[in-house]
Amino acid sequence: MPVADPSLDLERRLHSDGARFVIGCDEVGRGAIAGPVAVGMSLVGPGVGAQPTGLRDSKMLSEKRREILAPLAQDWSLHSAVGLATAAEVDDVGIMAALGLAGKRALVALHEAGASIHDSVILLDGSFDWLTPALARPPRVRTQVKADRDCA
Repeated sequence: MPVADPSLDLERRLHSDGARFVIGCDEVGRGAIAGPVAVGMSLVGPGVGAQPTGLRDSKMLSEKRREILAPLAQDWSLHSAVGLATAAEVDDVGIMAALGLAGKRALVALHEAGASIHDSVILLDGSFDWLTPALARPPRVRTQVKADRDCA
């Protein structure tokens, strides 16, 4: 996979279109045969500065570089959270519903940290919205293929 430098272009367009905040969202564990899944979310506002140098899709980074960038990315965003769904939950409800559970848990953590969820657009990596079915009052969700590569 070629290395790509992400930008804030899409996030800035979403802010210009009225989103107060953008919540970037990506999952881990979806392709595994067995095990838990995790969903990470990071909220940025319209005044967000340039992303930390070297920030990109974690699959393009070494473990050492990920460890260096993780606290920088966390400090850069206004709020961040990770939600988990267990291997048993994946087995019980299926992978898509388990992603929804993990995403809902991450959103609850963001809300509890003070994030304004309903003033936000959630930017999901991929082409399928697995989050909305898990939420009673879903905020606006936008899917974007290769968002994990192209969006900061």
